[in-house]
Order: sequence, then structure tokens, then C-alpha cells
Amino acid sequence: MAEISGGLLDTVLTADGIDARYKAAHRKAKRDLIDPLQQIREQRDEKLRLIDAIARTAEANEPQVDRFLRTKRQRQLDGIEQTRQDDKSTERRRAREAADALVAPKLFSPALPKQFAPFVVVEIGSSGARAEVIQPHTDGSFTSVVKYSQAEDHRKRTGKPLPQLADKGLNLQRMRLSMDWIRRTVLKAEIKHGTRQVFAFGTSPFRLENGAEGKSRFDQSFPVFKLRILSPIEEAEYSFSGAITSYKQHLEGAKTANVRVAVVDVGGRSVEIAIGTTDGDLAARESYPVGHYTFDRDPRLAATEFDAARHFIENSGADLVLITAGSGKTVRVAAAQLNGTEPSPFGLVTQEDLETVGQFIERSSSAEIDSVLVSGKADDKNPNSLRNGTKALQLLLAGSSTHIHVVEGGTRTGVAVEHVAALTKKTVDRHTTHTHADRRPNVVRH
Repeated sequence: MAEISGGLLDTVLTADGIDARYKAAHRKAKRDLIDPLQQIREQRDEKLRLIDAIARTAEANEPQVDRFLRTKRQRQLDGIEQTRQDDKSTERRRAREAADALVAPKLFSPALPKQFAPFVVVEIGSSGARAEVIQPHTDGSFTSVVKYSQAEDHRKRTGKPLPQLADKGLNLQRMRLSMDWIRRTVLKAEIKHGTRQVFAFGTSPFRLENGAEGKSRFDQSFPVFKLRILSPIEEAEYSFSGAITSYKQHLEGAKTANVRVAVVDVGGRSVEIAIGTTDGDLAARESYPVGHYTFDRDPRLAATEFDAARHFIENSGADLVLITAGSGKTVRVAAAQLNGTEPSPFGLVTQEDLETVGQFIERSSSAEIDSVLVSGKADDKNPNSLRNGTKALQLLLAGSSTHIHVVEGGTRTGVAVEHVAALTKKTVDRHTTHTHADRRPNVVRH
């Protein structure tokens, strides 16, 4: 550690005293009869600022301090959880709950069972990592609290698009950067939103030949939670579940009409298509080994596979096509910007929208495309993603006369649906067991 810069070491050593000052704030407030809520909130903000400072400084000293910071952040996570477990004082517990209400008044209520605390869903795909904080409810529904994107953070910090995670195989160096981002994001969600669990899954990059090595490195770095690798069929099923859930939550008339639907999820290296109904009945699903990155790597393969996917959609008899957020959202935002309308990222997409964006891409430079994306509400502001994503949707939906909608939910939402359903079932089963036990007659054993 002698090679670590003095500024970084001072910053890291300062972190050792955070928990001591955090506890001292409570003791002083109790002794002096001072309201501790403001002090607690300031301590949390200070800890969050310190973590961000450590992360920024670590980028300049990454080779020397990577292992040290990984251990340090894990200890911080463990320390936060241990502090909560040891918090037996009624006064301190009430102060903590009140402070949580001030910081995030719409999140986890202390009156709810602990298993209904917010959790994080982490997705690692070709375009990097994404995370979403989910607040489950006891009625089986849930709310998306906040979303994080590695690509967006990278662009804000460097002004450049995030390189794709996989080339011919999984790029382990870039994956390490994704893991660092996940570590910071999970810790941030723990501090700001009180999350208690993390569900992480990987998609197409981990299905490549060295994907197993990438999973092994991830599991070693995150012993608290493991990375689940989704098969192409599982990814299609989760995308279907997430898209249908989002459709019912946000689109007008979705709860009353049951129609046959095709859900399309265009990723960087794969396309998943699922056929079913808006009631959630899944009939068929397929996955194709192409995505919007394939146009740069193998245009002939992209044209062939997208044509096969288009025939699958046409032969499904679907009256509605749902495109999950990603390429669909980016195209819709760009079309709204070009048409001079409000850039709502979700809703109806027409063939005219695809044609407008396609013509704009053909005659525009990357800088002009970039300006449209930056001024809109698209998550992915990479001009190449818009260019290839538009090509993909044009090939998939060429000549389609069905209604096409972009929905917010996708694979992450599908994973959240599964977890919340499991939570609700456990709660119902536990309640039923207790109820039956209370009604059970006394039995005398001889």
C-alpha cells in the first residue's frame, strides 16, 4: 500500500471513523436532548459523498487499490447490516426510522415485514450493466423506485459511449469495470434506499465460450450474491413477463382487452421474441443470435437472422407487438424529437416513425445524431445504437400492420415479478399456517 497516493489513503482512512462518528452522534443527541434526525441524515450524506470520492480517486490508482477498495466496500456493506442488527435501543430505532422517512418517504415502511424491503435487480448484458431498485408491496404489486445505467454514468464522466462488453468473447477487462460499477451502485442503493437483497443475472455475453470464467470472477468478487446466467429461452420468458406487466400498468385499455401479442426484446447480441396473450399466457418463444451490434460485425448474418425473426412474428397471428425499452425507446424518443413533439419514451410506434428516423440517420453525421439523443430522454445515447437499433426494428417490423408499442418493462421487470410473487406466496402461506394452527383443537396425547 506504500504506492498508494497520500490523498487516497487519507480519504480511505477517514472512512474508518464513519461508523464511530455515526454512533457518537446518537449518544450525544440522547445526552443533550437534541433531535438526532438531522445529524443522522448528515452522516448518511457524508458517507455517500466519501464513497463517491473513493471511487473517483480509485480510477486513477486502480491497479494498486482495486483489491483494497473491494474489501473496504464489502466491509462497509457488512458494517451497515451489522449496525442494523445490533440496533436494539428503542430511541435509536425510532430515530433511524424517522430519518429513513425523511430521506425516502415513499419507500420501505417499518410497519411492513422485513422481506418487503426494497431490493436491487442487476442486469449485465452486451451494453454494460444496469440496476433497478424495486419496492415490493404486500398485494403482489411493486414500484420501480430508481434505475441506474453504467453506460449513462460512463458517458457523463468521459463524454464517450461505453464499449460493448463482448467482442468475439466476453471482454474480462471491461467486465471488471462493470463489476466496480455494480459494487458502487449496490452500496449506493443500500445507503439511500435501504435495500436488503440483490438479484443479479447475465445474458448473452456470458453465453459465449469464456462466459463461465466471467461468472466465476463475478461470484468471487460478490460472495453475498451470485450471478445467474439466463438461457436464451429464459431471457425470452422474463422479457415477456416484464413487458406484459408494464403494458397492463401503464397503457390505456390494457386491463380490459385480452389480445394475442408478440413481445420483442432487441439486445446487443441477441433478439428474444415471445408469443402469448396480454393475460400473461405464454404460447411460444424464440431467441436469435443477433442484435444491434451484429450489423457492425457480420451484416449478412444480421440480415438473415432478422428476416427469420420477422417471419416468426408474422406467422404468430399477433394483433399487438410490444417492444421492450432499449432500442425501441431510443427510436421513439428520436422520432418525437424529429417530429417536434413531446419525447415520451413509451407508447405507440408507427411505421412512419421508423421511416423518419431511418431517413434522418442516412443523411446525418454522428454529431447530429448525438445531439438528438442528448436532448431527448433516451437511456442509451450512443449514436451507433440508434443507427443499428433502427435497422433492427425496420427489418423485424417491415410491412407490419399490427399496433406497435414500446413498453418500459423487460427482463429486469420479469425477474422482479418472479421475486415479488414468491414473497407474496410465502407471506400468504405463513399466514394460512398460523391461522390453521390457531383453529386446531387441543389434542391430548396418551
